[in-house]
Amino acid sequence: MVHTPRSGGAGGSSNNKESGWVESGHNETADFRRTTLIVQGGYEGLILGLVVLSVADGAMWPPRVGQYLALVVVLCWALLRASLEVIEAATYHEHYAHEWEREEWELEHFPEGEVAEMVEIYEDKGLPQEQAREVVAYMAKFPKFFVGVMMMEELQMPPPSKLGCWATALSLALGCCGSGLALLLVHYCVDSAVTSQAAAAILCVVAAAALASLGALRASCSHQATVRLALKTGFLALPCALFARLGGSQLAHLGTFNVT
Repeated sequence: MVHTPRSGGAGGSSNNKESGWVESGHNETADFRRTTLIVQGGYEGLILGLVVLSVADGAMWPPRVGQYLALVVVLCWALLRASLEVIEAATYHEHYAHEWEREEWELEHFPEGEVAEMVEIYEDKGLPQEQAREVVAYMAKFPKFFVGVMMMEELQMPPPSKLGCWATALSLALGCCGSGLALLLVHYCVDSAVTSQAAAAILCVVAAAALASLGALRASCSHQATVRLALKTGFLALPCALFARLGGSQLAHLGTFNVT
């Protein structure tokens, strides 16, 4: 924790900054939620594109077939993920609002019971009973604050994301489409220039490098070891490509495509 001098300039708008205290390492994950979602979508788009193209290559399908299938799968998956995220975010928001109203009603009509529950929770966390009662009794003087604490401590329900369900869904979809289509473009460019085996190797290397880059970006948002997370995510490309290619080779005997 670092103490910085107060400033009357346009710098700090948050309470921490206004009070002169800046504690790094806690709020960045919330600030970078949009980036985290784009990275998550990027993972999915890259892996899906790599798997579909590797399956098509292992099955010895024409390159255009694999590229078309990869395009359809990535776009459909991006739409599905975005739709599910909108539903999930809206559902959680409604559930949170309902539980908030219920806790408010219980605090208003049965304050002793709510206070007792919070005292028990703090006792379980190691606070002596007398001190727990003092703390909870003081918090209960501020109903809105007390309900917010109960939502977290009793129900384990953090507030809904401030990013919003539509922005969340759009971030996921953009990450998925952007990475998947970029990998598809690489495959389209190298396939006509080199042999199919070389194209598959180049595709795997590019996917691994892209995954590693996304892993490094994710590490910067979550305060993890950058190199370690980059290597972990980059390594995902190898088993995905190998198993997908092996599965595609088992499909080769099912039939061939005639593309005119």
